Amino acid sequence: MIASLSPEWSVQRTSGTSMGEFFGDNSLILVQKATLQEVRVGMMVVYRSSAGELISHKVVSHNGDSIRTIGVSNWNIDPEPVTSDMIVGTVFGVFHSAGAPAGAVYASNGQPLPTALCKTF
Repeated sequence: MIASLSPEWSVQRTSGTSMGEFFGDNSLILVQKATLQEVRVGMMVVYRSSAGELISHKVVSHNGDSIRTIGVSNWNIDPEPVTSDMIVGTVFGVFHSAGAPAGAVYASNGQPLPTALCKTF
């Protein structure tokens, strides 16, 4: 229901532990559509990797043409630069929900929520 308040918003479930204290495994994140030009260093973003996975990590650098990201609990920067066609959006809210069911979580429209990976490369 939250995401229905704006066509620019979506809700995604997280999987993994690379985002440390910011959001953990099985949390729900609120994501606002964004362009590469709107993204700033320090923001948490969701992007689609070249392998097709949704990844949620923190922006550590921005050169105007791409950004570099890292999981805050990781030692290494993600292996590929994130370009404008890969950006899904910026994280602007978190519901810590470690008690959520292990199976699929559904939106109010009956569709399963997409899962953003918080992974270690």
